[in-house]
Amino acid sequence: MRPGYKGGVPARDRLVRCLDPVLLLLSGLAPLLLYRGALGAFFVADDFAWLECASDSLRHPAHLFTLHISGFLRPLAHLTFAELYRLAGTGAVAYHGAAIALHLGCVLLLGRLALALTRDRLTAALAALCFALIPAYAEVGVWISALGEPLAACLMLCSLISWCTWLGEGRRRAYLLTLFGFVLALAAKESAAVLPGWMLLLHAGLARKGRAARPSWRPYLPFAALLAGFLALQLLLHRRGYLVSEGQYALGWQMLPQIARSLGRILDLAWAPFLAAAAAALLRREPWPARRLPALLCWAAAAALALAPYAGFRWPSLAGRYLYLASMPVAGLAALGLGWLLRSGRLADRLLAGAALLLLGVQAVHVTGAAVRRMQARALESERFVQALRELPGAGPELLIANSPLPTQQLRGALRLFAPRLVARARALEPGELERGEHGRWVYRWLPGSGRLIRSGSSPPRP
Repeated sequence: MRPGYKGGVPARDRLVRCLDPVLLLLSGLAPLLLYRGALGAFFVADDFAWLECASDSLRHPAHLFTLHISGFLRPLAHLTFAELYRLAGTGAVAYHGAAIALHLGCVLLLGRLALALTRDRLTAALAALCFALIPAYAEVGVWISALGEPLAACLMLCSLISWCTWLGEGRRRAYLLTLFGFVLALAAKESAAVLPGWMLLLHAGLARKGRAARPSWRPYLPFAALLAGFLALQLLLHRRGYLVSEGQYALGWQMLPQIARSLGRILDLAWAPFLAAAAAALLRREPWPARRLPALLCWAAAAALALAPYAGFRWPSLAGRYLYLASMPVAGLAALGLGWLLRSGRLADRLLAGAALLLLGVQAVHVTGAAVRRMQARALESERFVQALRELPGAGPELLIANSPLPTQQLRGALRLFAPRLVARARALEPGELERGEHGRWVYRWLPGSGRLIRSGSSPPRP
């Protein structure tokens, strides 16, 4: 037995194996620590519309299949909100807790998928931890209305794990579970349309390793039929929606630079692992192993594909908001680089890997903390506004609310939930309406930061 071995296991390998449970524990704690500040936040913006739909869905189950305020058909997301409303009513803590729990489930499922792909526990634990720390999707973690994103991602990951089982063992049950998971994921959010593309990339990667047969078109036929029907339905629903009719969303070549910008944003927030691997390769004058190149290309293609559903938005802020799915392949790429450093056996490489994880964690705390504070400020403003609505008189002429932090449709949801006696009387003031005016209306002006609605008297009669 050579020196450095004990029980047939190299000493450096024992150190690496000890990291597996530690990294997995950190990946489970990271979502709880990063987003715990959101648990005390109130509802904001579209949250009130989702809650209004949840209330209607409990009374009329068919309401689950109606369109959201943005024109999206998401029955499973509606059902999730309805069940949360049944359990917690208007307690925001339960909704934030459900979003964090779904995110934690995605972190652990991504580690499980990475284990199925690489059969390497260290890489799987690193993939889960990197995904938990990448702060590119911070808004998804703090905004209740974005709950559909981790819900769809959770179902997609379950489907991919079943797909790996079917590719390796040929179990019919695993294939049917993959198909069922795809249907549920589409019902949660339309971004799940990228799942067949991910399945094909995964299939090609496993076939290259000799762990699956070469891809053929037959297993993909049911998925292609479902996807075609889903896209046709979406086209029919959105044809007259304001996103398409006003040119705010369109398919075309302009999507390519948008995908590149979104990838650049993710890498800007997850640069440390990639820089560490590149620095180690340059210092050692050793190129990245050529056998890793196809895997890198597959992960990169998966990230680009995940950004495609959002790349058609004309609003850069909206296109860059949901980077949740694309952060998963980026985390896989980072895990490959960090695993390469940790297994090299060189102290300098391991120090580089540790420093990269530390920097990624510091950036996660900074960016996520800022997102949590912004959400807390918006939620406090919404809570004060709702409390001020409750204090308005319950009888009298119609109420016009100027400078409302909630647009008309969101305000209606807030009134139905928190001040139902005002539903028929109060509404947000449209731009220019105060100047036109009508006799007999009371106008209240919201003062941001003060928590007060100031009555400015009856508006003058229209000439």
